[in-house]
Amino acid sequence: MCHLWWLKPWLKPHPIRTGCSLETCSVSGTSSYLVEYVLGQGTFGTVAKCRNIADNKTVAIKMMPNHGSLVERAGAEVNVLFQLLYSDKSNRVQWCQVFTCKQHICLEFEHLDKSLYDFMEERSFQPLLLREIRLIVKQVRFSCGP
Repeated sequence: MCHLWWLKPWLKPHPIRTGCSLETCSVSGTSSYLVEYVLGQGTFGTVAKCRNIADNKTVAIKMMPNHGSLVERAGAEVNVLFQLLYSDKSNRVQWCQVFTCKQHICLEFEHLDKSLYDFMEERSFQPLLLREIRLIVKQVRFSCGP
């Protein structure tokens, strides 16, 4: 059983912490994950780097409370992800599945090595060069379609 783990005291806690295990309840069956560490927490949920115990694959899992006004937002996010799931575009984070765990809606994504924030932090928040911005914009445009 996971204990409550707080990153920001004004946000509601999520039952996720390093070393905690998550058991899925999804259409595709059951899976178990081991939380390696919490990547971050925001208004809509907590994201953790996890390891799928069955295949030892590292994934990112976003947990959102399954109650209150956040249920509608989580549902909207899942709808968009289903629309993107069958598009044949690259340059997008791969979404794997949705499941429930400990009264939370959970989204499983491929794990990326760093966020845009981490990248900017490594650069001491120095502005990007125009050629770097062009590359990012080109990738975003390609992933969104013609």
